[in-house]
Parts: sequence; C-alpha cells; structure tokens
Amino acid sequence: MATTARAATTRAATTRATTKTTTRATTTTRRARATNEGETRAATGDDEDDARARERESARRRDDAFSSFERALADAASFGSSSSSGRGWTRVDDAWALAPRAGVEAKAVVHFCGGAFVGASPQVTYGEFCERLVERGEVVVIATPVQLGLDHLRVADEAWQKYERASRALRKTMDGFDDLPVYGVGHSLGALVTVLIGSRYETKRRGNVLMSFNNKPATDAIPLFAELFAPGLQGLSPILDAAQKSPLRALQRNADAQLRELAPPLVKELLPILDTLEPVILEVADGRAEFTPTPEESAKLVRKYYAVRKNLLIKFTDDTIDETSALAATLAGAVAAEDIDLTVRTRKGDHVFPLWRDTGIDVPDEVYEAAEQGGEILAAFGDAFGIKADSSPLGVLREGFDRARTQAKEARSAPGVDENRILMNALVDDVVNWMAI
Repeated sequence: MATTARAATTRAATTRATTKTTTRATTTTRRARATNEGETRAATGDDEDDARARERESARRRDDAFSSFERALADAASFGSSSSSGRGWTRVDDAWALAPRAGVEAKAVVHFCGGAFVGASPQVTYGEFCERLVERGEVVVIATPVQLGLDHLRVADEAWQKYERASRALRKTMDGFDDLPVYGVGHSLGALVTVLIGSRYETKRRGNVLMSFNNKPATDAIPLFAELFAPGLQGLSPILDAAQKSPLRALQRNADAQLRELAPPLVKELLPILDTLEPVILEVADGRAEFTPTPEESAKLVRKYYAVRKNLLIKFTDDTIDETSALAATLAGAVAAEDIDLTVRTRKGDHVFPLWRDTGIDVPDEVYEAAEQGGEILAAFGDAFGIKADSSPLGVLREGFDRARTQAKEARSAPGVDENRILMNALVDDVVNWMAI
C-alpha cells in the first residue's frame, strides 16, 4: 500500500512538471520507476520471508499437536492393566458412567466429550479428570465416546444420541436422576461437539464448560494431514474400496473380534482409539480433505442457534492450537441464548493437560541430563559440518537437532507429578465452583 501511494504521488508530480520541462519530467518518472521496482523487489523478499516464517510456525504447531497426542496415549497406557470398571466406571449402552461413591448423593449430571482420537475411550484417557470431578464435585459423569470424522455434525449427533440413551438407562436405576441439573463439559474437539449439540438440540442444560476449544481446518487440526495423510490415502482409494467389498472382509472381522476378546481389559478399552481411524481413512480415500461444516459455517450455526446461556471457557497458557478467544466472540453474538453469561479463565498447562494421569512416577534428573547431552551432541554435529537450519533437507534435519535440544531443556523445568496434582485439582475445582453445586 505504501509503495502504491508513493507511485501515485510521483505520477501526479510528474504530470505537473510536464508544463515546465519535458526532460525533467521524464527524468523524474524514470527515477520513480526505478525506486518503485526496488521497493517492489524488497517487499517481495519480505513477503517470502514472512511466508517461510508462517510455514515454520505452522509446522511447529503441527509437531506440537502430534507430540501431545502421542504423550496422551502414552499416559493412558501407563495407567496400568486394570479395567475402568475396577475404578467404578460402568458401561451404559454406548457410553461410560461414573457415579459418586456409595452413600454420597449426586448433585448434578455432567455430559463429557473428549478430543480427537483420545475421545474414543474417554473413561481411560480422561479418567483422572473425570474421576476427580466426580469425587470433588459429587456429580454423575456420562462420558460419551467421540468418533472422529470429517462430518462434525454427524459426530455431534452421535455423541448426543449416546448421551440420551445412557440417560434413559440411568433414570431406571438412579432415584431423582431427572431432578439433577445437567452440564456439558468438552475438551478440544469435544468442546466443539458440545457447542454443536447446544446449537442443534433443546438440551435444557444449566451450562457448558468448554476447555481448549479448537475448530481449525483439517490441515491444522490433524497433524501432518495435508502433507502426508490426505494425498497418500487418496492414492489408495481403489484398493480400500475393493477391500471393503471383498467377501474376505467378514473373515478378517471375525478374526479381529477373536483377537480382541483375548486382549487385556485396558487394551480392549483403548482399541476404539484405533477404530476411529478407519472411517477417517475411508472418507479421505474418497477424496474428502476438509471438515464439514467449515469453521466459518460452524460459527454461523452457533451464532444463530446456540441456546445455552451460562458458559465457562478455559484456555491453557502453553496451548499452541487454542481458539478460545474466537469461541468467546462467537458465543457473545449468539442470538438464541438471551443475556449470555461468559466466563473465561486461563490455567497453567498445554493443550492435552486435561488428559494428564497421576501415575505416581516422576522422571529422574539423570534422564533429563542424558537427553540434554544427546541434543548437544546432535547440534555440535551440525555445527561441525556447517549445517544451518533452513528449508533444505539437511537444514530441516539441523532444525530437528535444535528442537530436540530445546525440548530436552524445557522438559526438565516442566511440572512434576506433585505440581500436576495441584494443577489438576485446581482445574477441577474451577469447574465445580463455577457450577455452584
């Protein structure tokens, strides 16, 4: 814009100068053109630098999200070999329910929805959070598995139907169930699902708690989706289609079912996380590469129909893919929810903190020291051969060395088990106190 304005000024000055001397005007025009061309080249270089910087930031965020996902699964797997039923969970239709301990009267019902992939087994992956919520808030949690798909409306509809069926079953066994206030609690994709449920159904909920809301396009929401996931799967479309229609598919399913029956209890509960990959793979193989509705279409739907008046929005300090601010702006414009009540709070942690588990294990300093030394050796190797972080293959490798060294140093200062217990209790207390139950 600055270059264009200067060019316009120069042309105006040149026109006025024509009445005095054609030679001077021609000279001025040439100088102006040379200046503008130089500025244009400089601006183009700046734009390219900005584009590369944005690309590196996008890649970093995808790597962070992918690492967080892996860590969440590792935390869940390290919880032990006992099944969720040993911790008080009950399978109710297609959902999982956890009630207060015997002799404690429930004060509310919480419908919980988890994030992408890990939300398929919420009683395991979000067990710590939900169990502390039941203990400290004396609530009944109905955790509905969230099956990832590119059609978010279908995902939300399925979660709502699972909750409704579980509620009908609990009404038959719990006295006073219908008199309890109901709250929705969602994390990441589960927060989006909770918002869509509140926009599509007459839930009559007292309020919603929305943690680490995320409604990014598929290219950002699923790590490496555009670069690796979608193109490769689309090439397999004919093979996948043939495999789906093959009569051998039924035999494979039967063998798979037999193997699952022999699996340990906790492994059985984590298998739905793997199962949720198949429908996404088939959708992408058919050529779909984006969520529907798009983030913009979802926002319009929420502004027009969202009807839950009271809302608590929670964001975490180190969350690189959080969109809580955008959600707050969208909810503030909701037409159906009269006099909407929005509370936004910030807690210490990253995007996957609600999945943290208290394993009782803290990492010794010796492990951190070994990781830091490994990072230093890799970085020194790059320096010795003059490898700089850039877009070249070796440059990308060097950037990975530097990131490994940085992550090793940051890990030492990350919260330990004791601090995470305090942070988790504070998060749960935030939710309970806001509910005023």
